[in-house]
Amino acid sequence: MVTIPPSNSAQASRIKDLTGLAPEAFDDLLTHLSRFKNPRQSLRALLHHYKTGLAMKNVALLFGINDKTFSRQAKKMRQQLYDNFVPLNLGFEHLDNRDLTSSHNTLMADRFFLSDEQRARRAKITIWDGTYIRMQKSMNVAVQKMTFSGQKKTNLFKPMVCCFPDGYIYEVFTYHGGSVNDATIMRGVMNQNPSFNQVFKPGDMFIFDRGFRDVVAEMQRKGFHVHTPASSVAGEKPSWEKANRTRLVTKVRCVIEAINERIKNWKLLHHVLQNTVIGSKNQDLKIICALINKYGKRLVSDVDHQEMIANRILE
Repeated sequence: MVTIPPSNSAQASRIKDLTGLAPEAFDDLLTHLSRFKNPRQSLRALLHHYKTGLAMKNVALLFGINDKTFSRQAKKMRQQLYDNFVPLNLGFEHLDNRDLTSSHNTLMADRFFLSDEQRARRAKITIWDGTYIRMQKSMNVAVQKMTFSGQKKTNLFKPMVCCFPDGYIYEVFTYHGGSVNDATIMRGVMNQNPSFNQVFKPGDMFIFDRGFRDVVAEMQRKGFHVHTPASSVAGEKPSWEKANRTRLVTKVRCVIEAINERIKNWKLLHHVLQNTVIGSKNQDLKIICALINKYGKRLVSDVDHQEMIANRILE
């Protein structure tokens, strides 16, 4: 059974190893839970499940909790964190002020993509990309067909992640099968999510990879500014304008690849998900993204040299 050492330094190290959070972050997260008999032990166990990807029954055994009791506690904790913690740290609604969203721009993104008029009205710069989380093969033929990815040759579902240039996750959309491409997911988010058109206005900036090419024209018709790496024609050497445009996009867009890696550092989302836990994947994913936002560091590189690097790239 897991025990916590009595000394402060050893205790802090042990809590970090078990939960992935520093002690002060763990204590802060604990304030979002209520009406548990032993909340510290239960929260440690749930975060250890997220961090290691161990099966619930193995985590219960490790922490000396009855597995059925832990299953009930985990369900209740997920719901409380999803209701109380996630809305404060993830989602379009929690940053509805353009002054707040513009604070997550970086100097490079600002220099590369924003005009003076866009800066004056606090235009948003967001970076979008789909990632994938593997899952067991389903015995349901319809689910098997929907989740099978011809590219990855396995069953998976594809969350769509939206973040700011400093790596702060704005929103994550789930429940997309492996057979759906990024452009189709983006079109669905844009046309079927009521809050999208309330949050994003003409003139806002979207940074994509080439997988979104089929939705670019539709977004431009709505007045959005879209930047993707330049496409090259087979056998044709790309012009220096295309190469420079690609360089600007790549320099800013690389942050979302790091964010996708951070998400999968929580091994629950790196391992193949068991079909028995698929029902809670939306809550688990959003809780983990909110944890990254609240307690993780922002991903801003070359802090002391951004101006110099931006000037060199723009020369």
